[in-house]
Amino acid sequence: RSATLESRPEALPYVAYVSSAYRPDIINELCQFFIDHNVELENLICDTYQAPQTGGTMLNATFTVTLPAGTQISWLRDQFLDFADALNLDALIEPWRPQAPM
Repeated sequence: RSATLESRPEALPYVAYVSSAYRPDIINELCQFFIDHNVELENLICDTYQAPQTGGTMLNATFTVTLPAGTQISWLRDQFLDFADALNLDALIEPWRPQAPM
């Protein structure tokens, strides 16, 4: 289990969003990408739905991750987007932002 962010003051919280046609191995491949780049997975939310136009199963996944201190963010972002492109995934990674209370 990861230490709390308070005990990792240099850690950088980020969120990665992925949308794609569903395949059973996609989540595993994405998790492996983060493991291979020493990025800690804090939270994962995913769901599937039927695309109204085609009836195909689609996946939406949101990964909350923590980048180690010293991570070159632009390099990791490029690596992630290249990885996603190679798998034909629509992806985005950006800094985590607190949600405004409703």
